[in-house]
Amino acid sequence: MTRLDRRKFGFWYIFFEYRKSHLVGKEGISALIIGGGGGIEVLQLTSVSQRIAITGDFLTLISALVGVVLAGFALVVAFLSDSYTLQLQKNPKGVRAFFAPFMINIGIDVGLLIGVVAYRSVAPFLPHFLENAVFVILAIVFIFAALNITALTRTVMAHGVTRAELITMDQLERQLNDSDAKNE
Repeated sequence: MTRLDRRKFGFWYIFFEYRKSHLVGKEGISALIIGGGGGIEVLQLTSVSQRIAITGDFLTLISALVGVVLAGFALVVAFLSDSYTLQLQKNPKGVRAFFAPFMINIGIDVGLLIGVVAYRSVAPFLPHFLENAVFVILAIVFIFAALNITALTRTVMAHGVTRAELITMDQLERQLNDSDAKNE
């Protein structure tokens, strides 16, 4: 048994190791358009106190998302079969490659939580331009975090389909072996 290097399981290690095309993807581009455009429009229609209230909604929703992603991650880890885990381990980056999207999503969600709390604490005291910029950035990251739930679901679904194919192959192999045993 080899000793695990804890650094390789941290958010920043996985973030910099993860392919940036997977990190941004359709969700990132959509978040930039929706969150950026929507955030700028909200700036035109609201005051600082109203934006602080809006980020309160971000805080409520992202807290729930952290719980859902963490619970989903725990369930996936708990219910991985031995044979599928061995299949995943054949990947050059091993099982960590399968779990990386969970860590990325959880890290982004937690970062957003911290960012929203910090914004709500200091927004009235920030220079106008800085407060506006931080709000738009938070809006973009919020939309990205929300859309990433779909991306994470897509990943889990793909692995579910792959696992079903592995189970089917195992069953066919057992049937073939049973058939060969009967013919002997």
